Amino acid sequence: MDRDESRWGFNGGMTSRGSALSRSRARYCAPVLALGLAGFLAVRAPLAEAVGTFIVGTPRTTVDNAQLWAAHNRATPEFVGLAPLFWQIAPTRGGVRADIAYAQSAKETGYGRFGGVIDPTFKNPCGMKTTAGGSNSDPDAHKRFASWEEGITACIDHLALYAGAQGYPRADSPDPRHFPFLFGTARTVEELSGKWAPSPDYGFSIVRDYLNPMIGPQSGFDEWILLMNPSESPVTATVSAEQTGRAPVTRNLLLAPVSRATVLIDELIPEGDVSVRVTSGGPIVAERAMYFSYRGWGGGATGEGVAPPATSWFLAEGYESPGFDTFVLLYNPGPITATATATFLREVGGPIPVPAVIPPKGRFTITAGDVPGLGTASFSVAIASDQLVLVERSTYFDYQSPVTGKHRKGGSASRAVDSLGTTFDLAEGYSGPGFETWVLVANPNPVPVDITATYLTDAGTSTIESFAMPGNSRHTTLAGSLPGVAGTSHATHVEASMPVAVERAEYFGYGGIDGGSTAQATPSPGGDWYLAEGYAGAGFDTWILLSNPGPTPADITMTLAPEGGPPVVTTSQVAPWSRKTFNLGNLVGPLAASTHIAATAPIVVERSIYFDYQSPRGWKVSGGSASMGIQALSSEWFFAEGYVW
Repeated sequence: MDRDESRWGFNGGMTSRGSALSRSRARYCAPVLALGLAGFLAVRAPLAEAVGTFIVGTPRTTVDNAQLWAAHNRATPEFVGLAPLFWQIAPTRGGVRADIAYAQSAKETGYGRFGGVIDPTFKNPCGMKTTAGGSNSDPDAHKRFASWEEGITACIDHLALYAGAQGYPRADSPDPRHFPFLFGTARTVEELSGKWAPSPDYGFSIVRDYLNPMIGPQSGFDEWILLMNPSESPVTATVSAEQTGRAPVTRNLLLAPVSRATVLIDELIPEGDVSVRVTSGGPIVAERAMYFSYRGWGGGATGEGVAPPATSWFLAEGYESPGFDTFVLLYNPGPITATATATFLREVGGPIPVPAVIPPKGRFTITAGDVPGLGTASFSVAIASDQLVLVERSTYFDYQSPVTGKHRKGGSASRAVDSLGTTFDLAEGYSGPGFETWVLVANPNPVPVDITATYLTDAGTSTIESFAMPGNSRHTTLAGSLPGVAGTSHATHVEASMPVAVERAEYFGYGGIDGGSTAQATPSPGGDWYLAEGYAGAGFDTWILLSNPGPTPADITMTLAPEGGPPVVTTSQVAPWSRKTFNLGNLVGPLAASTHIAATAPIVVERSIYFDYQSPRGWKVSGGSASMGIQALSSEWFFAEGYVW
């Protein structure tokens, strides 16, 4: 079933994450006049009051945010790359808001795609005409600039002139239509309507359709790294934030025995894409939590660290459509450039290979929507690299239920898996009111595979689904569409005739909170599980989910490590072929805590969080996340995905 109907333009009791970090953290065509500049300056009239979006002022967003906004609106790479010029030039040309100039350019050029009588060779980002002007259908009536810098400067100068900026008109402007009589005739963007262009909606469209979506009502990305030391001895750890072309920024910590610690990456770097490496003096557990509010889209995602890097990776889930933007993120932690191929395995249609070159200690991002053949598609991804790399996927969505028509907006992120398997388990799953759970299977083999999926409900019943998958394909099941699964909480057990990859996607409405999450299935239940992340403060509901897919009762011991407090130990039992759920707040109170679960029989452990989050920077967001627990400790952890601003 299709999971989306609606188009989005990548818009994007509250509580901060921890008490120690809870501090607060922004065509015109006219005849040429003979009036000289000096004469105009002598007779300038006072400017009238204006209402609307003032052209002169401080940008309301960052250049990185503007580039993300442009990229997610399918801007050309050249147009995305021009954004820094707007932010460099605008402050020196009358103090025009760079975000307004960039938004206007997006409208005028179709995000750099043009398509009218002028093209990118004109280096004209605002449809500027020559001094003499002429017909809109005449390319010779439009100005050709020697460089993008000159063209952008001319357009910003034209805005500054309309806005009545101090020092304007100016004799050194490359603006061919720098007519003094325009001074102060449109101090706001809305007042450009009928002046810059004849349409009475022109300026309003710039604000409504481009500027406001670029800025969003709230804006920001916060990234947190959560560390757990489950041992009885103290351990040193170093968190390193790595950005392409920049020296790593690090923070050193001493982790007490059986403790948890939190690092806010926002405090290490000011903004931008970031990958993170965690090294320690002894085996620990590391997870990442991200929260975002971007152009009105809000949510969050948690993810397990990856240890170690590998040359092959697999992602079972992937969806691209007008309402879904999916990104595949490849991080190269080594000193040698990596060459990789990401093969998109479509649910309908053949595989699509996409090459990637990943710089040393750098990242490479594949935007699924830019790949021909993935405009609207369900897919899995298989990645092969000649060097050790890390792979994750992030998705931002406006999901529309195929059952109820309800929309859920948010985002999710999951790491890839470095190996395939023939058995998989998922502890979390709910197909009751407000929740829809999807199980995704990727078959990267060139031959067909037979799949049997068993859904184990909390009521002790089971439903079996069997199907065959073609080679190099992916399969999607809406769990609630199966008899006996709708309306239940359920775990999932998958068996395959050949190695495959399995993942779960869940979209929900939980206590007034809308969102979605994804999680990788585990190929092997185990007796020891770790969750570095966990928060039960006001606004957060954290659930620990245990599934016993075997015939033997599992006695469990849960050791919880509250941040800054002594460990808390509790015991329980999970019956055969069943699952059990624990609320973290009921176990430790309103605290941040990591968890170690030890069981006498193999089990599966996941964690779900539903939240009202307040950023230390001031913005607020709600959503949810889910992650599989971690079975193996490590002294080195990696996170390919990450963003801060």
